[in-house]
Amino acid sequence: MKNIHYIIIILALVFASSCQDSEFRTHYPESFPSLTASVAENSIQYGDSITLTADVSDANPLSTLEVKIAVSNRLIISESIRTKGNTASITKKYHIPFGVGMPDKEKVKVYLTAINVEGFKTEMLIDNTIGNRPEIQNLYLIPSTITSGLPTKELILTDSENLIYSVSGIEFPNKFSCYVASKKTAFGRVDWSGVVFGTKSGEITLVEQGEDPILVEDESLVNISSCTFDAINFRLDVAGKPFEPLTFLDVNVDLTLSPSSLLGSDAKQFRGATLYFGQDVEVSFTGIANLSNGLAPDYFEITGENKAKFLGETGMYKAYYHIAGDYLYIEPMPTVEFPDALWICGMGMGRPSQPYAITTSWNWNTPLDYVPCRKISNGVYQATVYLENEDNTEGTGFGTCNFKFFHYRGWDHGEESSIAYTIGSPLKSSAEAGNVGNWRGSDVPFKGVYRITLDVNAKTTEIVKID
Repeated sequence: MKNIHYIIIILALVFASSCQDSEFRTHYPESFPSLTASVAENSIQYGDSITLTADVSDANPLSTLEVKIAVSNRLIISESIRTKGNTASITKKYHIPFGVGMPDKEKVKVYLTAINVEGFKTEMLIDNTIGNRPEIQNLYLIPSTITSGLPTKELILTDSENLIYSVSGIEFPNKFSCYVASKKTAFGRVDWSGVVFGTKSGEITLVEQGEDPILVEDESLVNISSCTFDAINFRLDVAGKPFEPLTFLDVNVDLTLSPSSLLGSDAKQFRGATLYFGQDVEVSFTGIANLSNGLAPDYFEITGENKAKFLGETGMYKAYYHIAGDYLYIEPMPTVEFPDALWICGMGMGRPSQPYAITTSWNWNTPLDYVPCRKISNGVYQATVYLENEDNTEGTGFGTCNFKFFHYRGWDHGEESSIAYTIGSPLKSSAEAGNVGNWRGSDVPFKGVYRITLDVNAKTTEIVKID
């Protein structure tokens, strides 16, 4: 009881002290700071600096000078400068970068706010400086390494108003790296004394020697025949001959053993390649004994003894042929993510082909571990799998079948939670610690081939047994 009394007394003393501090702090009468300032430069090139000079005074003590610099409504700099006493003089340089969307001959606006200790403010705008884009007479597309064997090509200004530069009639592979530079040496390499575009943090921007080039890649093209560079928005677009949809596939000839895109010891069980499939295009197969048992039913409809129609959207896919299982897995490219793809990973699943067996795990090494879903409409995904469930003997009401839907082929890119879904039998949602949001079997055993349809719009999971 005494301890409680002591605590009450201490709290009362602290409260009284804080009230006294507030009551006896010096208060100053209303006063607005005097502010004079200027920027020395009337014209700059983006990439240069401006020089700000400011003098602030007040009968009351000063607090801060807030500095904001903007170009075309884009905030470039925001800084708070501490100002002590009754007067402050500031001279400081600010770098104005050459970045995406910077217009030519645009005002560089400097917004100043002088604030005293009572919070009274004086504001000022300085806009005498004009920002200019660097003058670019020429641009060159320069391969990043001389060993690539690719020639340097001049980009011609084809749209002077929007600063679009183009080159056509080239024969480049569908993947290469390059710099876009305003100057080149006599040997066709980058002259680093000029403007050079490369990449930083995956974005095209101005770079210096030793920094990364621009990676150009379009696997839907056989080769690249033209390039267009947007010097205002820093964007490089390419065009070329598109791949023709696949019409014939020999799994033993056209697919490479132990594809490098798979991981772990199980990779040697596969042949694989990146292939271009066309929606509703018929493909003739060689090397698969029984198409009805050897093709992924979500992606193919059998149309003949050795023919099947592709059901997915036209585009590039990974094809992995499991040699021992005589089965062709099809999945979206590994970089495709939600909402264009959805992936299942977990326990209790296998490919929907005989002899049925569980192969999946909580891994992403090979198609034995996970299941890709085919997007059948906006927000609706389908996967046909073999499911097998047994009572997990833990007395929790759950079984051994346990998985989740992921936004990417891998971890940490988002996932769906079963708690938000209405789920059809024989699966159910889980809020159990360690399995929150998973799709799980109950303690009642079941097995068979099921077609799972996940609708993220209606938040439903439909499970239909088909074998």
